[in-house]
Formats: sequence, C-alpha cells, structure tokens
Amino acid sequence: MRRKTISRTVSLAAASAVLALSSMSPAFATGQSDYGVWSEPTLNAETSEYSGTVTFVGSTMTNATYTTSFTEATTGNEVTVQDASEEWISEETPFGKVFGANGSSESNNYLKTAPSEAATTTITFETPVEAGSLGIVLGDFDVDSAVVSATNPAGDALTGDELVGSSTANGFNLCDVKKNVPTVCEDVEDPKDVPSFVKAANNVTFNSSDVGEDIGVNAWLQPSVEVSSITVVHTGSGTVRIGLAGPVIPTLAETGTSKSDLFALAAALMMLGLISVVHSRRFGNN
Repeated sequence: MRRKTISRTVSLAAASAVLALSSMSPAFATGQSDYGVWSEPTLNAETSEYSGTVTFVGSTMTNATYTTSFTEATTGNEVTVQDASEEWISEETPFGKVFGANGSSESNNYLKTAPSEAATTTITFETPVEAGSLGIVLGDFDVDSAVVSATNPAGDALTGDELVGSSTANGFNLCDVKKNVPTVCEDVEDPKDVPSFVKAANNVTFNSSDVGEDIGVNAWLQPSVEVSSITVVHTGSGTVRIGLAGPVIPTLAETGTSKSDLFALAAALMMLGLISVVHSRRFGNN
C-alpha cells in the first residue's frame, strides 16, 4: 500500500511539473520587472498618520511598510496610491534600463502625496536591501521639491554619494522615449524638462525645473550600500509620486536552467513513478 502511494505521489508531482511548464506565463519566460505595489493608506486618527505596505514579487527584494505624516493637519492634505495604466516608466528611460518597464499596468506602483505644506514619507524594509538592488523613482515635479535620505542597517545616514550610487542622469523625462510611450505623454511636444539635482552630505534634493512642466518630470536613485529605510520630504503645493523597484526577475536562461532541463526532470520523475508501479505489481505489493 505504501509503495502504491509513493508511486502515485511521484507521478502526480511529475504531471504537476509538466502542467506548470506548459502554462508558464510569458512575463516570467522573458524576464519580469519587480516594482513595489503600494497598499491603500490607512489613517490613524490618534496620530493623523497614514500607513500601509509595499510588496514585491521577486525573491531578491524584501517587503516594506510606509508611513506618511503632514506638517499641518488640514483638509488640503492628501495621500493616495496610483497605478501605472497611463503614466509608466518605459524600458528606454535611465531608470527602465536598469529596472525594466512597469507599464502599462493596473498595479499600484506609486504612492502620491499632495500636502498643503509638507509631507514626510518613511519606508522601512523588513530586512536590509542589498547594495545596488534598490531603485527609487520620484515623479510629478512641477512646483515641488523632494529631499531624499536613507539609513543603513546600523541606523547611520547614507551619504549623498551612497544615495546616488550607480544611478546616472538622475533627472529624466519619462516621455522622452520612442517606444512604449506612456499615454500621459500624448500631448507633450518636447519632453526635455527634468528636475534639478543637488547632492548634499547626507541627502539628495530634487527641485522642479525652470520650465515648470509637470508631465513626465522624474528623478531616480540607486544606493550603493545596504538600505534599511528611506525618507522622502515633499514640499510644495503640487503632487509627488514615489516608486520603488528591485532587480529584474531573471529568465530561465539567465538562471542557467532551460525549459528542456525542467521537462527532462519531469520525464525522469514520471519514469520513476512508472517503474514503481511495475515493481509493485510484479511482486504483488498492492
């Protein structure tokens, strides 16, 4: 009876492996971007602080929690989540070349703050994010500024150089692409507007440009050391979007494993199950 059960288990496992391979999603087969998905903010009436979570699909990233508080508790303050169905990051942007594209998508890849004066958003990771693995992207700069700082596992502030890390062209316009152009960019004739960039000892500041065009104006960072928390202080009368991304999930080929390897494994499991069945019947193990 035990051998019959084992053979059935092996056969079922093999069949499941084959089914999983045959139904493998195209996104996984070709590599998948890993942008954080923000939960709807929940208000704590006692502290007037909003909070929520940020979740990732990839195994190289760790989930996080976030809180947003405002300098003045007025009805003009707002914090919401936003999807990437109209305003997304193309693979041709400086950020997208490293972390991939995130749209068009209905995933809530952004947290948007709109303060009457200033908003402070702090993101705390469950475990430290590895050096070079985190992408921080900010958008919607028109009449706003954002100061970004972070801490390492020891609780020390990252330097400006560590915050910038390996990121280049820190101010970019997401409409300045020729492929996978976001819907929001349809009426943008000359998408060259980018935010200004100031690096200090322990933070980085992004300011709205002189042009004042809010569509597509983005900034990004890729810290070169481990990160435990990030703080974004948004000042201004407009909105600023915050997004996070981890390394692109590798394809099967990039992991050194091919579909043919997995099919061979499944076939071997099925053969093992068949041998077990034949052996059980031959020797009367029913």
